[in-house]
Amino acid sequence: MRRVSRNVAFWIAVGVQVFLMAAVPATKIWVRSTGETVMLSLRPVDPYDPARGYHLVLAYEIGDASVFENAELAAGRGTVYATVAADADGVGRPVRLTRERPETLGENEVALRGRARSGRISYGIETFYIPEEGRVEREARLREQFAETRAEVKVAASGDAALVALHFPDETLR
Repeated sequence: MRRVSRNVAFWIAVGVQVFLMAAVPATKIWVRSTGETVMLSLRPVDPYDPARGYHLVLAYEIGDASVFENAELAAGRGTVYATVAADADGVGRPVRLTRERPETLGENEVALRGRARSGRISYGIETFYIPEEGRVEREARLREQFAETRAEVKVAASGDAALVALHFPDETLR
């Protein structure tokens, strides 16, 4: 009897660990498959971090709370929702910040959930992994062409966001 309970406890522990490891990517997969697409403009950053490997660090216009009229909501720490609306070029522009997810959104609007900290807002889409081949050229191009480069982001109804692609003027990276 005791042996059976140890086996059950072992498999429950294994199952919980597998579930927790699968839950992290499952959220992003769900957002990518069901979310609404929005294009976001980027800001220049130093895109290389040798400690983390081959990736681009992205900063977004909407990552700076001062672009919103009610920027004071992001002065401290906590969850905020950034509502953006697509302009004539299809790029999401800042509309408003709220502490709660907006009940209703206008046409061409989405609300991204972010974490505010001292006037900066992070959305969990600030890192884009790239292949080693051609990385130096892409990093340099991002620095030079950040104003024309767009991030394609999927946003779920909950406000969770997933980075899908980077659109350079002459190339798309997925």
